[in-house]
Amino acid sequence: MPETHWSEDQVIAELYGVGPGDDHLSHCPQCRSRVDRLMQERQKRIQGDLPVSYDFLAAQRRCVLARLDARAAWWQRPFLIPATALLALILVLSMLNPFRWSGEPQDTGNTSYSDSTVFEDAFARAYSTEPEFSEPLQALFEVKP
Repeated sequence: MPETHWSEDQVIAELYGVGPGDDHLSHCPQCRSRVDRLMQERQKRIQGDLPVSYDFLAAQRRCVLARLDARAAWWQRPFLIPATALLALILVLSMLNPFRWSGEPQDTGNTSYSDSTVFEDAFARAYSTEPEFSEPLQALFEVKP
């Protein structure tokens, strides 16, 4: 029965010392040459023996300098971050403001309220389950004698 050659994954695993534990490399010169060739290439890369051309480094430097000199996009401008934060703060504060003006000032008419009457009225408004915008709708259904 003929033996099959190692796959690329098995060869790479052998390079890193976790390859198959069989003695295939001692019987197969083709797989042994693949592993040896890749091991030599790996050692060159680890030791840094591969030369890098001056043109490649110069082109890389030009690209970096061009990106540094490029004008920033409008959303990356420095003034935009504080302006956006200020706008968000104003929006949040306007939504959380409990003392919003709700239209026309209310005519109380009778100003001789006692403290208990004022508190009863305040608590009745605070703990009412009906929203304030439903009052005009209720006025449509009132029957006047």
